[in-house]
Amino acid sequence: LSVLLQLRDEASAGLKSFTHTLEQHRKGLMAIAAVGVLTGIAALAVKSSQEQAIGISRLDTALQRIGSSYAANTQAIETLVSAQQRKTNFSDEQQREALQSLITLSGDYVASLSSLPMVLDLASGLSIDLHTASILVGKALAGNTTLLSRYGIELKEGATQTEIIAALTTKFAGAASASANPMIVLKNQVDDLMQVFGNALLPALTTAIGVLA
Repeated sequence: LSVLLQLRDEASAGLKSFTHTLEQHRKGLMAIAAVGVLTGIAALAVKSSQEQAIGISRLDTALQRIGSSYAANTQAIETLVSAQQRKTNFSDEQQREALQSLITLSGDYVASLSSLPMVLDLASGLSIDLHTASILVGKALAGNTTLLSRYGIELKEGATQTEIIAALTTKFAGAASASANPMIVLKNQVDDLMQVFGNALLPALTTAIGVLA
């Protein structure tokens, strides 16, 4: 019994000593934890910024192939993309990727941009991913409506781009906004803030790496 009591007392003393040590270093430990959290956030922000830059670069390449550029159309593209992101589940990155596919397949920037909201509605209405929806519409704008017919969507033979966009808009209008999940919309907005943070950090990090190299 005396041995057990001695062990208990030793354990109690050890616990008190450990607690006292933690209390002494509490501020330092909290600072270390805070630095770790901030470092993690910074890393995520930079990664998000880089992913956005890659997506824009790919879209720019698609535009350059048809004699245009992202720089020449930034305001029109980003105004539409931002408006759609605020009321649907689709992030700006997803929309730029879809627009890239539309442009690549149709070869027509104006038709591709004007059809983007409809492509979001089509994806939501058919419960398919946005990439697939953009391929369906991109090929239809290029004159191939066969894939759409596989989804039960019949368009009149020889339909123009304007008629195709109008027909699909009429059939699926509002599907994307009706399917919007507030939590996903909020997440996309937070991701945008991370990108802004990452855009601000990236030049400083690039400079620091250059100095250390």
